[in-house]
Amino acid sequence: MQDGIVIFKAIENFCMSVLNGVLVSICAAILYKIFNKIINYILVRNAQFNLNGIWINRHTNFAEEDIIELVWIVQKKNNEIKIRIDQYKKGMIRKFAGCGIIKANKISLYYYAIDKQSTQTGTMALEIEDDGKGEMWLQGVYFEISKAENIQSGSFPHSYYQLKRLKMSKSEMLLYVLKKKYFASFQSLCKYLKEKENG
Repeated sequence: MQDGIVIFKAIENFCMSVLNGVLVSICAAILYKIFNKIINYILVRNAQFNLNGIWINRHTNFAEEDIIELVWIVQKKNNEIKIRIDQYKKGMIRKFAGCGIIKANKISLYYYAIDKQSTQTGTMALEIEDDGKGEMWLQGVYFEISKAENIQSGSFPHSYYQLKRLKMSKSEMLLYVLKKKYFASFQSLCKYLKEKENG
């Protein structure tokens, strides 16, 4: 009888130890998630990033074509962003739209071709960089798939895709936002950018 009581107590203690371990693990996981949310909230609130405006990128695409992209970013209060991409290359202008979210100094977004005949879609992972003197830029990588054009993905160094703010007057920005084809061609955009560089 005494042996039975001892065995029962041992089993009871073992079960209690296992239960306590499970409860501690669950509580730790919950606290970890809450802590991460609090830290991210603080980082986002303290980050004085204003991404609204027109950004520019120049790169060579998967088909080795020279590309200039104008990216209009609209930043919302809940850390979400909307984008419009006007892609210029010789003989062609393509338009994309997309959405994303800001987490601390990182941006994750997706985009798709507005043209209903195109299946091209893609994603971007960007970081907000600052030189400490008020100059800010976005840099990272993009990944896209287009079965119609037989294009699949790409792997590049972290700084391959870089966006810099395009300084436009309020009237220029208003015309650009309202007019579907503010720059009629790749050549006219290049001319405009050259004039901006020359002052």
